[in-house]
Amino acid sequence: MKNIIVVGDSFCSSPDGWPGMLADMLGLKMINFGDPGAHWWTQLHFLNTEITSEDIDNTEVIVFCHTEMNRMPTRNHEVTTVNRMNKKFLNNDVDKAVELYYKYISDWKFLDWAQDKWFGDISDKWSHIPKVVHLHSFPWSLNKTDLLQGMNVSPSLASLCLNEVDAKTASEIPITTANHFSDVNNLVLANEIKRLIDCYTEESVEFDVSKFDQKTDKWLDWC
Repeated sequence: MKNIIVVGDSFCSSPDGWPGMLADMLGLKMINFGDPGAHWWTQLHFLNTEITSEDIDNTEVIVFCHTEMNRMPTRNHEVTTVNRMNKKFLNNDVDKAVELYYKYISDWKFLDWAQDKWFGDISDKWSHIPKVVHLHSFPWSLNKTDLLQGMNVSPSLASLCLNEVDAKTASEIPITTANHFSDVNNLVLANEIKRLIDCYTEESVEFDVSKFDQKTDKWLDWC
């Protein structure tokens, strides 16, 4: 059986949600790695250390869920699970270190440059896979699609899950549901990705947002 590799952040971290559903629909063996709250550095480490050359040779589809570039480039899960947007959690050494990192150390230009290099690395190493799919967890990487060889899909996953719950602010992404989506929308997402894979093209394509169970469409314009 051929493989499908799904790698990214919390938008693909629950294999029982859309990643597993998609693998079943395609008749492929799932290799899944979703690291909640983590920088893309953890994805690169997983691909370099956990995926064998035999796995790669047997892979039919790879799906990337591109995360926010401004996350901390560390594999320390004690750090990546800190919610830096919620100041009331800043009450121990790890939380304080995260606060001080973003206050004094984080450099947006470096992180932007590093993300460009990561996207170039993806295109160099994975372009031989028959179908390379790029999902964007947040809208800010959608302006980098020219660096990503394969099929880029919009809108962002965050936009869809915020519409699902009629969120008033971007911080209201659901955290108690699989991959931030309801069971219904996990299934819709799997179906939509399968539809696009079945008609695979190395161009930018769009989800049919009318298929999703959503309370609003206002987050589709989020950028």
